[in-house]
Amino acid sequence: MKCEKNLQKRKVTAVMAFVLAAVIAFCASPISTEAAAKKVTAVKDYKKAPEIQKGSYKVTFGTAESYVRFTASKDGTYTFAVSDIKTTNAKKDDTGLGNLTADFLINQGKRKAMYPQQLTLENNKKNYALYVIAKEKYKNNLKTITPNSFLPSREGKLQLKKGQTVYLKFSYASDAGNYHITIKK
Repeated sequence: MKCEKNLQKRKVTAVMAFVLAAVIAFCASPISTEAAAKKVTAVKDYKKAPEIQKGSYKVTFGTAESYVRFTASKDGTYTFAVSDIKTTNAKKDDTGLGNLTADFLINQGKRKAMYPQQLTLENNKKNYALYVIAKEKYKNNLKTITPNSFLPSREGKLQLKKGQTVYLKFSYASDAGNYHITIKK
């Protein structure tokens, strides 16, 4: 009888320890992507664009067009996902529309120029931009989604070689705000 009570106490103790460990693990892990995202400020001049790596970033912008840059660490296909556009100084006529392009810097004689790259979209179609719209402006009334559809989040893939740099230009109708970008291989 005494052995059964001890066995029961050990089972209850083991279950309680398991529950406590699960609660600690749940509370210690980030719950939102915003909490896990690194922060970076995009700039108007591509020459001064901050370098970002694979991962999730909350990008703040202060001009209608701004840049960050990414350099591939290995050969392969990289996925660029943009979402969660928010305007900090929304004007009355703010449409919430924006786009992200992936540009290569090329030499044209004595000057350099940005050359936009075609991204492979979710539906295997190609486009030069990821067209996005702020969630609060989006009305889900699209019968079909095309490469030119404005969606709250878009994803595109681009083949890069090790050491190759791509400049990610975000263009938006407003002068200031932020968005999330996630880069993965």
